[in-house]
Amino acid sequence: MEKFIDYIESQMSGVPDGPFLYKFKRKTLDEMNGRASEVEARGLRDKNVIDDLIISEHPDLKSDYKKFALESKRKNTSKRRWLTNSIGSVIYLILLLCAYLGMSFHTHNWEKTWVFMVGGVLLWVVYLLSLFIIRISRMRQIFHIFARLMLAGSVMLVATVVFICSLEFFRFEGYWSIFIGGVAVALIADAVYATVTNKKLVMFSYLLYIPIIGTMVYIILAAVGAVNWNNGWLIIIFSLVVDVAVAVSSIVKNSVEKWEVVNAWKDED
Repeated sequence: MEKFIDYIESQMSGVPDGPFLYKFKRKTLDEMNGRASEVEARGLRDKNVIDDLIISEHPDLKSDYKKFALESKRKNTSKRRWLTNSIGSVIYLILLLCAYLGMSFHTHNWEKTWVFMVGGVLLWVVYLLSLFIIRISRMRQIFHIFARLMLAGSVMLVATVVFICSLEFFRFEGYWSIFIGGVAVALIADAVYATVTNKKLVMFSYLLYIPIIGTMVYIILAAVGAVNWNNGWLIIIFSLVVDVAVAVSSIVKNSVEKWEVVNAWKDED
């Protein structure tokens, strides 16, 4: 053990003292002692040989310390973020409840103030979902499907908040189309997510979503009276034209890239 301690101290000399330095030294020493016991249990008895063997397995402790410090900082940041979100959520819900009760007792309009409470809770859920989306997006792409589902769910929850607010306070013609708008926004958000995360089949998402979104825009505008039901269908035709234009541009782009690659190979030959 003494040889290990001397080696660790000599290797870490000159390293500024920090919050993780002692933990790293303690961790490294425990690993060395554990490894030495393991080697000795396999039949090697010469202590000097064992010590030299274990020391040779840790040639660059300063580099190991940098990695350890970065990982420790990341874990501490994650813990602080989790604690902050937990405390913040509790405070938010308490304030939301107090505001709801205060408004309700002050106005005696309980049949409408429930919207404030329900909307606040739904927006809190959207915030939590956004945290999960960010976390899952940092994982392997096989898990991104869950982030995309959560993203769609978040958009629809926001649409629900807008819907119940319009239902109680701002009712207008075609207010039911808010949910259709929510689906359209969810598709747009999914396409953006697929683009940002470099999904391989993102172009197919574009080609599928554009006419669907165009149809939904037509329904929404016609429902609120912005366009006529008889003439508004031209929006769908326009979306199909855009769809074809996107498909053609993608084909042309791929052809140009393929041609450039072929020419590059020929030049190298």
